Amino acid sequence: MTIAVDPADDWLTRLLLHFDRRWMPPEDGLAVDRDRRAGLQRISGSDHADHLTMLIDYYGDARPQLVAFARRLLGRHSEQAEDLLQDVMRKVCQKPPVLRDPDRIDALFHQALRNGAVTWGTRAGRELQHLTHDSEGVRELPDPAVAFEDVVLFHLVVARALSTLSPREREVIELVDLRRLTVREAADELGVSLGAAKNYRFVGLRRLREDPGVNALRGA
Repeated sequence: MTIAVDPADDWLTRLLLHFDRRWMPPEDGLAVDRDRRAGLQRISGSDHADHLTMLIDYYGDARPQLVAFARRLLGRHSEQAEDLLQDVMRKVCQKPPVLRDPDRIDALFHQALRNGAVTWGTRAGRELQHLTHDSEGVRELPDPAVAFEDVVLFHLVVARALSTLSPREREVIELVDLRRLTVREAADELGVSLGAAKNYRFVGLRRLREDPGVNALRGA
């Protein structure tokens, strides 16, 4: 299936091809049960973009410590610490947590890594059971991630930018640029005219191009 791409949008559409839409929060994820949860506060309040901005800021500061903690948890499977951290971050995006104290985000991630390491270590054990391990133990490796070369940061930045779009803009871009439908197919699925779908995509892509975080990814 071929989709016409405006040359001005080419870098952005190529970038979106690498985005895993599982990193997007559920549409109603931050608003569910708001009345019944009086007194409770999600770590970002009620806005997806604010939630993801908090995660980006936290992850940028805490990443080396989180990777080191994940390595200790995984022991002889510590080479999979990056994958464990990525899996935990994605799940937090999918299901934003509820906290009485937003400042406890660090404790939340450390507990999430502990929980994840239990099943992750078992999985790693099965995958590596036929390999010979270094008898001197696992080396402490330097942190290789720099800025937007980091897969987690890439997905957080793109998810945040997408969350700032209007629902229709985001839906059309998800259908066309992430799921690779044609604009006409997207229009039919959403029950809007072809012209409206084209306009939603045009405006949405323009807003993404103007997003500072997404622009920083352009040269990555």
